[in-house]
Amino acid sequence: MAAAQKTALIMGVANRRSIAWACVQSFLSQNYRVVFTYQNERHESTALHLKGNHPNIHALPCNVEHEIPILFQEKIPELFGDNVSLNAIVHSIAFAPEIKTHSLLETSRHAFQVAHDVSTYSFLEMAQQALPLLHPGSSLTALSYLGAVKAMPHYNVMGPAKASLESVVRGLALELGSFRRDYHIRVNAVSAGPLNTLAARGIAGISDIRNDVTKRAPLKRNVTAEEVADTIFFLATQATGITGQTVYVDGGYSIVAGP
Repeated sequence: MAAAQKTALIMGVANRRSIAWACVQSFLSQNYRVVFTYQNERHESTALHLKGNHPNIHALPCNVEHEIPILFQEKIPELFGDNVSLNAIVHSIAFAPEIKTHSLLETSRHAFQVAHDVSTYSFLEMAQQALPLLHPGSSLTALSYLGAVKAMPHYNVMGPAKASLESVVRGLALELGSFRRDYHIRVNAVSAGPLNTLAARGIAGISDIRNDVTKRAPLKRNVTAEEVADTIFFLATQATGITGQTVYVDGGYSIVAGP
């Protein structure tokens, strides 16, 4: 009897350059059934174009500020039935409304709250809502960035938001590792180098950072979305002894100090 096809949920596809879309491709290459989410109707045509007619890709809208419960309680069960179980979830979502126009010192209370709500709390709420659908041995993986642990120019309020996200990853790893007998849910983060994505273009000076990577990173190049996605797949499906960790996929840039 053939084993049941495994299912991955990838949250946060914006376009073909998204790390999230590279994750869709990585999981598909290993015969996973993949559901991906996009933000709203403005992104629907792009999402449906990416999905095409592939039988193992499903696209669902999800504005993480208020639709996460609907995604897990209604949309995913409607798609697969009540017996659906998720083997891996990848969270690739971040937003800060003033990141290009205000320094950290100038950040408003509203921008601080939105950055943490969208970039951090959405991962926590995702875990809360996904719990009834998680398969034993499944995993949750978040996307982070070096600005969570280092003071990066122009990263502004997103730095504290990503630091909070990595802290949530560690806390959830502790709680979910043994929340139910034999389930052993793992929670990790991947800190990706600066890629040429829609999200990265929202950061002033991103080209300068990418150029600096080519000069100072041990590998002397920027990484690709595919390299990040393949690491996420490994962490999510094969690295069964790893949880609560932030793994850097940045060509070694994060280990270097000085010119």
